[in-house]
Amino acid sequence: MTDRFRGTNGRALVMCVEDEKYIREELVRELKRSGHDVVEASDGAAALALLKKQIPDLIISDILMPEMDGLELLGQVRSGTAELSAIPFLFLSALADRDRILTAYRAGVDDYLVKPVDMGVFLTQVDAKLRLVQRIENRKQNAAPGVNAKKLSPREIDVLVHLVDGKKSADIAVALQISDHTVNDYIKSIFKKLNVHSRAEAVKEAVKNKIIDP
Repeated sequence: MTDRFRGTNGRALVMCVEDEKYIREELVRELKRSGHDVVEASDGAAALALLKKQIPDLIISDILMPEMDGLELLGQVRSGTAELSAIPFLFLSALADRDRILTAYRAGVDDYLVKPVDMGVFLTQVDAKLRLVQRIENRKQNAAPGVNAKKLSPREIDVLVHLVDGKKSADIAVALQISDHTVNDYIKSIFKKLNVHSRAEAVKEAVKNKIIDP
């Protein structure tokens, strides 16, 4: 297990952003029962203030809120520092129309659940997002400290992780919230640094030299 999670004693730290107090209290209670640490905010502005002090492992947010809504909060997160922009983001909203949901995904949300939500489904989605965070971080931590690993930047390692998983450029772009063009630039740089000429060769080199743990 990685110690990457930011809560106490290795627990995941989840940020819950919800303006309806009774809903927020229920979500916080269930998240804590599931073994997570929770920091809570009543709207996007309050969440941003907290994010300046502490970075969570996952953000769960409503959309319609005073001061700053969920979409604006998502935009601020995705345009922030590398550490901030990489945080998985889950919307939990009563807005169920197709256009709203598509807008949220295009803005960079990782998943979208509609209220009222089955608590079992909600907690399963939370755990799935946290497992993905843990899996990617474990691969980075297990990288051998050899010369090839040192050549690659943290972002190139992120791209290489997805290449090992067989992801296409478009899928990597969505996952990392960057453009297809930027993904391809990273891939070209990886090829050059690893002295390879194809994705298959890059994956083989990454596994052989333990740059990435398969």
